[in-house]
Amino acid sequence: MDKSITYLKIILSMNKKKYFIIAAAVVAVLLINIPLQKFLTERELTRTTLKILQNWKENNLPANYVYWKEPLNSPPIYGLDAYEIQKYIFQKKGDFLTYEFYVKLDFPADNLLPSGKTWIIEYYKFPRLGWLVAEFRQAD
Repeated sequence: MDKSITYLKIILSMNKKKYFIIAAAVVAVLLINIPLQKFLTERELTRTTLKILQNWKENNLPANYVYWKEPLNSPPIYGLDAYEIQKYIFQKKGDFLTYEFYVKLDFPADNLLPSGKTWIIEYYKFPRLGWLVAEFRQAD
């Protein structure tokens, strides 16, 4: 009888340790996941922005339609000479989370858009669609 009580105490003490380890692991995962989520989103949107800019440089406008909320609102940019991502800003506008990428674009001389100006590519996070470009405009 005395041995069974000792074994019961050992089992109970092991379970408390297991619960403590599991709880610590869950807390660690949550603490790591919060900043990691922002980093992964920034990395994904930076890659998407670079793909859009590279497609413009290669005169491949239709390849960018998948990144736009309204594909027909995608600007008809062909023959981009050079581009540079200057900065990006994360913010909340109304019900949407947004990322704004400030990009300096250099166009050929015969292009209608002004060369050397900063443009904003604005991503919105849509509930079912994910991150899509909702706006492209010249910075003030």
